[in-house]
Amino acid sequence: MSTGNVQQTIDAADYQVQGHYQTPVIQHCHMESVTSLAWMEDDSRITIVSSTQIPHIVRRVVGQALDIPWSCVRVIKPFIGGGFGNKQDVLEEPMAAFLTSKLGGIPVKVSLSREECFLATRTRHAFTIDGQMGQGS
Repeated sequence: MSTGNVQQTIDAADYQVQGHYQTPVIQHCHMESVTSLAWMEDDSRITIVSSTQIPHIVRRVVGQALDIPWSCVRVIKPFIGGGFGNKQDVLEEPMAAFLTSKLGGIPVKVSLSREECFLATRTRHAFTIDGQMGQGS
């Protein structure tokens, strides 16, 4: 991206930096593990407590996965210490909801270990960046 005559401005600068940079794939490493707790209410609705960043999408996907109306799925998202975008996927919530529905509504907790998070969740993309900057005095 550029505005104006960028190259002329850089060439006239007192200090110049130019480089080719690469970053690796990066894991998000949020504080809380990826965890869901699900149970069935007396009225057969399923309640899910999840460290998700997308409770509305979890509700829809669980409803579709179990072939039940979305109105029968309640998702509670407590405050989370961070997700950095990694908790914007539906991961273990459908499994927890499925298991509670098959086990008579008893509470079911599905939690990924740190190693499982590294293996099973999304990462930040690697980047290749070519950049040039100049600074005048």
